[in-house]
Amino acid sequence: MRSARRFKRQALRLLARTHLAQGDPEAAIPGLERCVALAEKSGSSYERARAPAVLAEAQASCGSADNACEDTLAEAIRLFKKMGAHYDLDMAEEVRERLESLGPGGG
Repeated sequence: MRSARRFKRQALRLLARTHLAQGDPEAAIPGLERCVALAEKSGSSYERARAPAVLAEAQASCGSADNACEDTLAEAIRLFKKMGAHYDLDMAEEVRERLESLGPGGG
């Protein structure tokens, strides 16, 4: 069962990445919201950081994000730093910069 949940999280995240690559961030968001919920249950710090970081990326691509998204991204950045996940940290910091460029509250 654990493997099935892990593969489901991965599939949701990869599908979302496909939507982002195709320039359709709105299509990525529902699956990413589900991925975040599954990641919260996983017990994996890496998954709990990665899923919301990609969700924040999708929201930034849409031109909007709320304060909760910014807070979640900040927590993801903290976890990536703690784990030494440099690639993911760089991506998350780029997303944070995009959110900051949108103004207060991300939108």
